[in-house]
Amino acid sequence: MKKTLVFVLVALLMAPGAFCTTSLLRLERANSPGGVWEKVPSNTLPITEEGALLDTYDSPTGFYRMEIESGEDWGFPLRMPLEDVPEVGLKIAYELLDELRDMGGDNSWEDAIVGPLAFPMYTPGRDGPAYMEFAVLSPPPEQAGSPFDPTTGKSPRPLKAPSARQSPLALQCGDFSPRGRILVSLTEDDIPVVEYSTKGITRTECLRKMAKSSAVRIIKIPDGFMTAENEKGELVAYFGSPPVYYPDEIMDFCDGEFEGWGDDIKENHPATPQFTGQPYKSYDAFKKDLQESPRLLEAARRRKEATEMLWDIEQDRIDTEKTLIITLDNEVNFFEQREVKSAVLDDPSLAEVQIQQLGLLIYGVKLGYTTFHVEFADGEKIDYTLFVVEIEQEPISGERPTGWTSWQYWWADDEWAQRWYTQEPGGDCVSGCGATAWAMLYGWFDKTGRCDMIEGAPPTDTPLYNNWAVRQCIWYIAPRIGTYCVGDQGAANPWNMYKGYKRAEFKGYHWWYTYEWTAPCLGWTWSAPRNQAIECIKHDRRPAIIGFWCTTPHYALAYGYAYRRYTVWGYTVWRSRRFRTNMGWGGATDWIDADGVFFGMKADFWE
Repeated sequence: MKKTLVFVLVALLMAPGAFCTTSLLRLERANSPGGVWEKVPSNTLPITEEGALLDTYDSPTGFYRMEIESGEDWGFPLRMPLEDVPEVGLKIAYELLDELRDMGGDNSWEDAIVGPLAFPMYTPGRDGPAYMEFAVLSPPPEQAGSPFDPTTGKSPRPLKAPSARQSPLALQCGDFSPRGRILVSLTEDDIPVVEYSTKGITRTECLRKMAKSSAVRIIKIPDGFMTAENEKGELVAYFGSPPVYYPDEIMDFCDGEFEGWGDDIKENHPATPQFTGQPYKSYDAFKKDLQESPRLLEAARRRKEATEMLWDIEQDRIDTEKTLIITLDNEVNFFEQREVKSAVLDDPSLAEVQIQQLGLLIYGVKLGYTTFHVEFADGEKIDYTLFVVEIEQEPISGERPTGWTSWQYWWADDEWAQRWYTQEPGGDCVSGCGATAWAMLYGWFDKTGRCDMIEGAPPTDTPLYNNWAVRQCIWYIAPRIGTYCVGDQGAANPWNMYKGYKRAEFKGYHWWYTYEWTAPCLGWTWSAPRNQAIECIKHDRRPAIIGFWCTTPHYALAYGYAYRRYTVWGYTVWRSRRFRTNMGWGGATDWIDADGVFFGMKADFWE
């Protein structure tokens, strides 16, 4: 006779002084107290509306016991209620959700809320969470349109979300369907808003599904590579392409941008490296390299340096009373009523400084900002922030605001024509993201009636998802862009990505293209790859292939561009840029920070 038992297990595990306690509960069942105990996987048991577990078994009696293990032995919490999330992370997530409630026509988050649980992510070599991921959900009917104050850290919206006792997967049910995710940095080693998406579940939930366990620690590298580790630090699942190892010679390509172009008459390409990427020997070897490799350490330094202003803005550290602004190639005499004893710039390349009888004559040499240490003759010492800005940013008379402007948006034409392709299996590894990005670009040209690059259907019926014709296109491109295997995944070097145009040549179309690349991980220093994609979307109204991320370089199709400025007294001192990307994962889209792009390409094809 089968019996169904409804039970609730109660246990108390105290961790004095801990802001968040994690416990591991293992359930076992036997027919009698002295019988054979069998494990009962709780993830296979139905959950009642009250949160109890239902277990069905073939026995007149059933006995249960539970083993309790402190998650503190692992040294990290697996999830947190919002009240335990560090204030900086919660504030960033609330502000992002509030500012993007109407995203230039993409109103996916118009009535969304932050879920009741946050998911910490960790980085090798750092104690404590380095990132925090938030689920974005639909509100219950009675909460829709309720007040929202992102500055308090105690918004009524998330506090009225589903109970934090529910499992993350349960949050997808009922009125609380997944509406995307927000990933923020808790340290100033990365940008405040790392990435976000307006649909789908969190990366944490994806990794837990892949690992078939919720008792895993999520590791986040400062790019798109994420892993799930067990309590021993062993790899049990990963998201994204495996990391790529480059030899130290890649450093020779750090401080330069390499431009190439071509059409069906002639081509011009820069000299390319005589090496290629390689897979790491092991996951542990990669984590070791992350903390020792000159390239990766330099990349971390440049990323941190590039994010300083964003964090100063986020943390309200810009003191306008101690700010000096000068336009490029212009000079101004500051402090004309005071005698200056000394003046030192942290970055002396930014401006030329001459101490006058009264005041300081400053000439703007290079765009940027730096700390300016000034000592006056009366002994007073003040640290100023000096900004050198573009001449065309002279504020309109009478309008001198300080703060962020509204977001501006540009989109490639025919957004509906995006094709949601993914990588194809075959050979020693899958086809790679580079070939998929090219196939999605060709699919867009086909769907909009410009070409017929993908076999088997008239342009108006270009496949939305992968089929045999898409597979054929992808595998035509993959070897031509030099795809190589990194584990079971395919990868391509940026200096070979342009060769995807050979599909158009094979199909008998005319073409032209132009591209820029720099060393992966070091795109923070250079703007030309990013600007290629911006120009393609803004002016040509076409999608652009971009490459981004560091240890796991990824190629995708950018079809949207967002831009805003931070002004001090009306002068632009910082810009934020984001690309809306078709990630090549069968329908996934993300907003990617544009300042880390290391490859950008625009192209056109016609009969």
